[in-house]
This record gives sequence, structure tokens and C-alpha cells, in this order.
Amino acid sequence: MARHDPVSASIFLVRRHAEIEIFSPAAWNNAKTAIAAFLLFLGIDRAYNFCRFGSWTTTYIFVFGVQYRMLHPAAPPSFPFSGSLLKGLAGPFLVP
Repeated sequence: MARHDPVSASIFLVRRHAEIEIFSPAAWNNAKTAIAAFLLFLGIDRAYNFCRFGSWTTTYIFVFGVQYRMLHPAAPPSFPFSGSLLKGLAGPFLVP
């Protein structure tokens, strides 16, 4: 392979990107449809959680944490969010 292949590929990608219309009418229609669907399902989810738990912001994780702390008083007050965020997200990928 030639030494200039990465440069040529970068130039090609920049030129190709310039040809694509990001704000075309079709892109806006797709975005409006996706946002409407997202808001609809978010509303259904929040209504279900309100009927189930009596609160618009409560989730299963919160209820699990409250019940677990009642059964195990030695659990930290911030359980189940007592661990490191980085360890929780990267742990399954980095721990053997």
C-alpha cells in the first residue's frame, strides 16, 4: 500500500460528506417521525410507571433499592448506585 492512502481516503470522505444533504426535507421528515415515536413511547412508559408506582419519575431500580435496603440494612444508603459509574459501564468489557 502506498503511504498516501490514508490522506486520499480522508479527502474522499470529506468530499463525499459535502455531497450529502444533511438538512434535506426527507431527513427532517424522518427526524420528526422518530421524535414523535420516541415521545409517544416515553409517554406510555411514564404513564405505566405512574399507574404502577404512583410517581412519574420512579423506576424499578429505585423500588428495588428501597426493598433491598429494607431486607439488608447493611447495604449503603445509595444502593444500587453505590459503585463507580466507570467500573459499572466498563467492568463487563475489562474484567476477565
